[in-house]
Amino acid sequence: MSENSPAIYEAFDHQKLDLLIHLINETSQLENVLIFCRTKESLHALTADLNHAELDADSVHSGKKPELRDRTLAAFAAGETRILCTTEAVAQNLNIEGVQHIVYYESPEQPKYFVKNAETLAQLDGQLITIVSQSDSNWRKQMTKVFGAQLPLTQAESFSYDKQPKKLIHARPHSSNPKGTRKKPLQNKKPKLRKPGR
Repeated sequence: MSENSPAIYEAFDHQKLDLLIHLINETSQLENVLIFCRTKESLHALTADLNHAELDADSVHSGKKPELRDRTLAAFAAGETRILCTTEAVAQNLNIEGVQHIVYYESPEQPKYFVKNAETLAQLDGQLITIVSQSDSNWRKQMTKVFGAQLPLTQAESFSYDKQPKKLIHARPHSSNPKGTRKKPLQNKKPKLRKPGR
């Protein structure tokens, strides 16, 4: 594979955000970064997380007003905004200028767009990064067929990878009844009879 081949980083789902922030902070060349998410909800959440980490990020999606969208795209093209988050589908209908690097925060859904972006960035001496989890093994197999060779995994320097996924602890549903008490079923409750004449 060439030096400009896509870089694939693998991390557990709970570490993907930390890995992305680490790559952006530790790689000075990562300027004018276009990040792809799959849904509008996920790109909203990611944009908020990146700004919370003091990284200058904005987003473009199908529901954004045209004037706000144009202002956001202009700021990104001028280098005023470092990171632009969007979906792959929206990006196909926009003229996004100034892109130097692309990061797929989730595995790409359309291989043809992934290949096209990889070829475009290779000509611009840019970088295409994809952050995957273990559940994306089928996607990696598909990319092996597309590129004719397996895309090797890249290890991020000085990043502390967890050795196992974090277990989610599900809270027990809250009960409105005090402990040790039981409500009688409504069907067992006898109706009150009214005496005649009342």
